[in-house]
Amino acid sequence: MDDSSTLRVLLEAHGMILSAGATARVLGFPSTDALRLARSRGRLPIAMFKLSGRRGWFASTRDVARWLDQTTNGTKTSKTTSELARGASADEAMALTSEGQRGVERLGRMRGDSTSEH
Repeated sequence: MDDSSTLRVLLEAHGMILSAGATARVLGFPSTDALRLARSRGRLPIAMFKLSGRRGWFASTRDVARWLDQTTNGTKTSKTTSELARGASADEAMALTSEGQRGVERLGRMRGDSTSEH
């Protein structure tokens, strides 16, 4: 199976397992409390799990990357994947995940990036 650029970037930044904080940032939640609430309501697009001997909840980096790739229909740019690795704000993540390339362009406008197409 070919690894997507999203997966490679996330693996490089976070490793095989994402903490709840990293998962919240990458998925665009405003806080870990918002992620926890979505998880408790069964509204997360990915599975989370506990690890023996560690506190908190975790997610598979591969599952998160797969969901991001499916959601954005593979319309990634280098800037987008670096944003995902750092954890975009909630508004930015919604722009990236809900609208594909239009979201990427909107993100550029939100940031004042003169290189994004209008």
